[in-house]
Amino acid sequence: MRWLILLGCFLINLSLNLYGEETNAYRIQGQIMDSTSGKALEYCTVSLFSTDSLLVYGTITGADGRYELQAPTPGFYSVQASFVGYTPLNHAILLTEGQNTMVLPVLVLHPGTQHIAAVEITAQNQQQVDYHLDKKIIRFDQELISRSGTVAEALATIPSIQLDTDGNVLLRGSSQYTVLIDSRPTALDASEMLQQLPASSIEHVEIITNPSTYYSPEGTAGIINIILRKNSSNGLGGLINVDGGTYSNYASNLMLSYGLRKISLQVGGNLNRKSTPGTLEQEYRTLGADTLFRNRSEGHFLRSNDLAAVYGIMNWSPGSKTSFSLEGRNGYRKSGYTKEVAYASQLTSGQALLSENRYTGNDERTRSGTYTSLSGNLTQRFATDEQQLQAQFSYTQKNSLEEVNNQLQTKDYELISGQKSTETGPNQAMEGRLNYNQPLVANLQLEVGLHGTQKDTRKNNRIYYRDLQTNTYELQTLLSHQVTYHNYTYAAYGMLKGQKEKFNWQAGIRAEKTNQKVTLKDTTGKFTVSRWDFFPSMHASYQLHEQQKIQLSYSRRLNQPRGYHLEPFYTWTDAYNLRMGNPGLLPEYIHVAELNHQFSTSKITLSSTLFLLHTTQKIEGIQENFNDSVVLSKFQNAGFERESGLEGTLEVRHFTHWKTTFSGHSYYYQTSGSYASSTHPQENFGLSLRWNNTFILGKNCQVQTNASYQSPSIEVQQTRSAIWQLNSALQYSFLQKRITATLQIIDILGTAHQTSEIFASDFYSMQHQKPCAPQVMLNVSWRINNYREATSKENKDSLNKNMDEGME
Repeated sequence: MRWLILLGCFLINLSLNLYGEETNAYRIQGQIMDSTSGKALEYCTVSLFSTDSLLVYGTITGADGRYELQAPTPGFYSVQASFVGYTPLNHAILLTEGQNTMVLPVLVLHPGTQHIAAVEITAQNQQQVDYHLDKKIIRFDQELISRSGTVAEALATIPSIQLDTDGNVLLRGSSQYTVLIDSRPTALDASEMLQQLPASSIEHVEIITNPSTYYSPEGTAGIINIILRKNSSNGLGGLINVDGGTYSNYASNLMLSYGLRKISLQVGGNLNRKSTPGTLEQEYRTLGADTLFRNRSEGHFLRSNDLAAVYGIMNWSPGSKTSFSLEGRNGYRKSGYTKEVAYASQLTSGQALLSENRYTGNDERTRSGTYTSLSGNLTQRFATDEQQLQAQFSYTQKNSLEEVNNQLQTKDYELISGQKSTETGPNQAMEGRLNYNQPLVANLQLEVGLHGTQKDTRKNNRIYYRDLQTNTYELQTLLSHQVTYHNYTYAAYGMLKGQKEKFNWQAGIRAEKTNQKVTLKDTTGKFTVSRWDFFPSMHASYQLHEQQKIQLSYSRRLNQPRGYHLEPFYTWTDAYNLRMGNPGLLPEYIHVAELNHQFSTSKITLSSTLFLLHTTQKIEGIQENFNDSVVLSKFQNAGFERESGLEGTLEVRHFTHWKTTFSGHSYYYQTSGSYASSTHPQENFGLSLRWNNTFILGKNCQVQTNASYQSPSIEVQQTRSAIWQLNSALQYSFLQKRITATLQIIDILGTAHQTSEIFASDFYSMQHQKPCAPQVMLNVSWRINNYREATSKENKDSLNKNMDEGME
């Protein structure tokens, strides 16, 4: 029934759009080029104005710099092309009766000769989200609310993405996705990178929920590709951001670049701290053979993330057909979670009270270490730009220390117990790729490639108990272990891409060999995996009308168990919780299908996506009673999961000084399976909504508000309450727009708190976290000289992968 409702909504949306099509008979086509580089300008704003200066139509250029405008009647018009950092260009035209299509000469934009002061705030007529054959691109040039926050907070303002109460990014409700930086692998884990990278460094973000066979199939929900800001101007340019706010939050970000005609250099660094304090309530109940243990606690928590990093990037084009890029990064990161709570516990048998205690606890979890990454890309073009060979490599290395420290004290602060667990060890990964594109016949291309990754990790896990007599920690040899992980993956793939009139498509298959080994030192424990997998993908789009497009895609993916999922020993996470991995876990396999429809005019953009995910061998974290007062978390393949849903976005740019965007994500979730002889919830319906408004108060001032709502959710054992939030930001530019200040207020009403509960036959857990609110941040940004962001076309030339749009 829910599928019928979702399908009905989609068809109604489609039919209304078809019925309401404009019948513009006059088209204006052309191309925008950069005068300095001679390359096409992507994302350039092109507008059509009437003789009385009224906006008739607006669009942005594609990857090849081409555009198409529409006019309702013959007559005189003006075509205006503009791009940040360039001098705007006006071109007058005359449309005559019967001239249905006019092809303009190439329009060339010149970099501005003055500071950024020449640029007005005109982005209200631009779309925030652009849809391509295999991805959607989200721009953040007008996103004010998250400007001084992290990438995770910036992503939380777009459809398909939510933040949980711990600040982790969820893509379509899942934490299983891959994060790329400039199309390259990251040195840090996905969630860790998103929570620590400053939002001010973003140019745009690519959301790839159904990746092609070019990409690794790892990740249930898909890929988040972060494209960082770069300067495409010749000479010296730069950008400085400084942030400060309540609860000891601060950040600074510096980018400096120097460009010549064939070579450009960029260096930068950032230092930031993000901390979130709050209050905490918890309750545990464990049922023994004839006893009931109940523990309630109240207190405070502090979640923090610290990051310091430096980087350097070189782009070199020795000839018109050859380009090379090299990038290096080095940094330090530390994330932590501490809590101080007062406990009240009872142990009963029937109606009899066996014991009752009141005490305090201090728990601290930290994860820290250094990381280094190096990557390079060589692109060689041949007779045409479409025929090209790419060679890529990347190397990442990090050292990490994870420490959990728990102490229990009486209400008079007398130590009752203490325990500590540490996990140290290096991690390194290497990745290489060889990719070749070859045009076959007109509008048909072949892409083939080889791709290999190698990951090696060694972890030393140590458990310590505190000796109350000597007041020192004693190593527990029998509970301490050393484990190594080796994961080698080799793949070959091929893909055909074609175009015929309004129809674009690409289809391919990837063959992948995985070798995995987990070894537990000083024991006979060794677990190996060797298997072949095949991953097909398909993407197609059809242009129903100049303003409407429909897309269909399918891919098969997998989700490998994480390292801690496989560790065959106990690890304390706090005084009442243990974790144990399962080396026998199998990977999840996911089938993903999507149907997308877009309708866009100069005033509105409306998109809707139907999606279906079917997961087999679902990996679930299961909690159960370990003893009268301790809960054990473990992992197993619990069955299958099916999720279907509808995403929609309506962006209205009808008013000169106001832009509003509505977005929503509804899903229907089904599971089937069992664990520990228990039955878990079979279905759940969820909804998330956002409403974003941007107001132009003057040439130099903008205000933005954002309201979000996320409905209650149910997982295998866990339920979460609804959560909603209201944010606002004010931006003002001065000194000829060289300096911009943005004041942000996050969670204005203090409603961003949530309750989670876990139910089992012999165990119950409740946790309510309420972060302190509101949070206030001030961001000051200074553009040095004529700093402007590189166009997406230029990024693609110098980065890993020209992420094809099916030759659109």
